[in-house]
Amino acid sequence: SIEENILSKAKQKRNLDFLVMDEGKFHATDASRQKDAMSDRADEDQEEGFTKSKLQHMLGVSSLADDDGVSVENDVDLNKEQLESAMNELEDADDVRAMQSAKQEAEEDLKEFDDARQGQDGEANDGGKSKKNVGTAKAKTVKKKKRPSNAGSDDSGSRTTKDDDTDEEQDMEKEFATWQKKAGMDSSTIQASLNPLERYGLHVKEYIDPFFSKYYWEEQQRLETNQRNSISELDIEEIEQRKVNEEQKAFEDGDLLCTFPDPESLPRQRQLYIREKARLRSEIMIRKLTGRNWTTKVEDRSKRVYWYNTDTGEALWGKPQVLIDLEAEENARANGWSALPPNILIDIFDYLVPFPERTAAAAGTCRGWRLAANDPSFVLHVWPVELGALIMNESKSKKKQFRTVAEAVESALPGDTIEMGDGNYYVKSGLVVDKPVKLVGDEDNLKVNLEVGGTIEWRARGGYLEGLTLHRPSMVSGKTEQNDMLAVAPNCRLDMFRCVVDNAGGIGNCVLVGEGARCHSEKVRICGASTEKCGLRIESNATVELIDSAVCENEGLSISREMDAKLVLKDCRVEQSTSVRSEEGSLPQPAKIISMAPLIKSH
Repeated sequence: SIEENILSKAKQKRNLDFLVMDEGKFHATDASRQKDAMSDRADEDQEEGFTKSKLQHMLGVSSLADDDGVSVENDVDLNKEQLESAMNELEDADDVRAMQSAKQEAEEDLKEFDDARQGQDGEANDGGKSKKNVGTAKAKTVKKKKRPSNAGSDDSGSRTTKDDDTDEEQDMEKEFATWQKKAGMDSSTIQASLNPLERYGLHVKEYIDPFFSKYYWEEQQRLETNQRNSISELDIEEIEQRKVNEEQKAFEDGDLLCTFPDPESLPRQRQLYIREKARLRSEIMIRKLTGRNWTTKVEDRSKRVYWYNTDTGEALWGKPQVLIDLEAEENARANGWSALPPNILIDIFDYLVPFPERTAAAAGTCRGWRLAANDPSFVLHVWPVELGALIMNESKSKKKQFRTVAEAVESALPGDTIEMGDGNYYVKSGLVVDKPVKLVGDEDNLKVNLEVGGTIEWRARGGYLEGLTLHRPSMVSGKTEQNDMLAVAPNCRLDMFRCVVDNAGGIGNCVLVGEGARCHSEKVRICGASTEKCGLRIESNATVELIDSAVCENEGLSISREMDAKLVLKDCRVEQSTSVRSEEGSLPQPAKIISMAPLIKSH
């Protein structure tokens, strides 16, 4: 079967290795170890069914060669030929060809080595003697290698063989010392004197698997350190000499102009250089302002057109801003003031007071001017207390950003808009607004809370509150000081939209409208008035208009007005302090209702 054939070939190779390596003495063990190994191997072969006679019979070698009187040398040669024939039959065709080529190369190397030795001996006039010595050494080596090992010999024969081997090794060492003294330590001579196997072993130890001691590595590190130090130290003289050589070469090639200017002409040449440099800079600036440094190109893959700056190398898919501004300027020159670009209009309106100058300029012109007058860049912003880390660092605040509402009101101009985002804002000791401004919060008034410790006093003749919740902080509750939440000064005006005014926890009115003042409120909730105070108090000659609003949850009166005050209620919900609703929806005396629309009953 296939498995039996594989096992048979494996055993044949194993016995061939034993025959070549052990009996050929290709190892460094002593005679006693060889004897033990050979006896152990013989026992194994006997157990496996393979003996020397069976192996010779397998290879086709007659075991009667010694009985017929054949010499040992001839027997060895015959075994070598038979061994090669058996290996050719067992190995693959590729391995056979490789072995034959290696054998041929080895024979050629030996032939070259013999020729080189004969030439050296001829030059030294000692060819015959050296040749004889070489032949003698070869004969001794052959006898040493060809002498068969008898595993069954006695101890006296082993000692005699060992003594003979020692004498032969000493003779070979003397002969090698004589040859080395004569040939010298030339590496090429030593290389030529080696056989192919020795050359291969030397090549492996030198290049493939070399051994380096620690002293070698220390020396290499020292050399590398010295080399780095030598590189770091610049040779000034060498650099200067190289510079001179390069200048001389450039002068010879015509690339360098050598002149000897007159010292008197140096100031004039310096002025020419400065003038030329300024001219180049001005040309670059002109191209930048006029957009002439931008050109269109086509991208290779997508075939899209893009813009390329020849001065800076910048590339853009869209049209550059400088070209857009230039087109807008041309349009404005052609169509007049109404076609001015928005950025120019914003810069112009920035020099105007928001009210009444900016408002009047935008009202009587066109839509573009009106949009520019209400641009978001004019809006002032106040940070809530939740952004404490940001508001404490003044360097991070921009031009129109403030930390408190009081700072924003103080810096605002008449007509400015102050925007407050979601969060809490503290007005500790009250707030006085003496200019017409807009305080705008969020659409959901519950998200923007102003915690007022005192009174917000409105002293301007115009103003607007939107999306804010005004209430007392918890620390104010329980104090006996009387403060109204929101007070409109006499002859002033305030409009409110979607706001909550809650005075719960304080002592005073929620909203106080002074004499002759006007207040228009829509979607406003007024609550939290204390006892003996009112949710909404209107003094004489004042006018108050409430639309879709609620006045409720007050401990005192919900609304109180003097006899000559005007109050207009539209779609409102008004609750008394006793939470008892009137059937007609009217208010008790002394309040009087002057309504422009029918009063809707409380829900």
